[in-house]
Amino acid sequence: MRFFLLFGILGFCSIILASCATLNEEECFSVNWKDLGTVDGLNGYALARQEKHARACDKHQVAMDRSAYALGWNAGIKNYCTPINGYKLGLRGAYYRNSCPSDIAPAFLGTYRPAYRLYDAKGDVRRAEHEVDRLLDKITDLAHSKEPDAKEELKKTRYQLTSARRDLDHARDDLHAAQTAIQFILAENPEFRGI
Repeated sequence: MRFFLLFGILGFCSIILASCATLNEEECFSVNWKDLGTVDGLNGYALARQEKHARACDKHQVAMDRSAYALGWNAGIKNYCTPINGYKLGLRGAYYRNSCPSDIAPAFLGTYRPAYRLYDAKGDVRRAEHEVDRLLDKITDLAHSKEPDAKEELKKTRYQLTSARRDLDHARDDLHAAQTAIQFILAENPEFRGI
């Protein structure tokens, strides 16, 4: 129940904060600093984000309750910096802000980095495949071309295709290595399956 309440707060505060880059005057007077800290922690922001909120509210002569914010942030960041969340974020290619405290960062990064590597490797393979396909299409067009420089361009494009295929092989090797690392994580953490 507490978990659902926490994410309900997250949703509510996310809507409020999404409407502007910083807190406005009304929000400064009405904000629950602990809840805001929790939301920022759950979203993976570093504790230093409180400075933006403090500056925004200083403009309206509202003092930030830093201890309440920190209390909320600590609770939120502990939920953010879990191995399963690191894994999910990495698979989506989400940006990590180096916000996890040093005592829990290794467990988070132990799943985030390999999952992000898999995300990155899949993108590299897609880009390399697209380049090979593009060059094959270009070769087909050049082979049927009557242009005077088509023969020289065809030779150059075939060379580019050889290089692109080599890049694709490397990208597939990297993808295989990333998939192997993920298989190890899944063997160690069966609850990650299906994510």
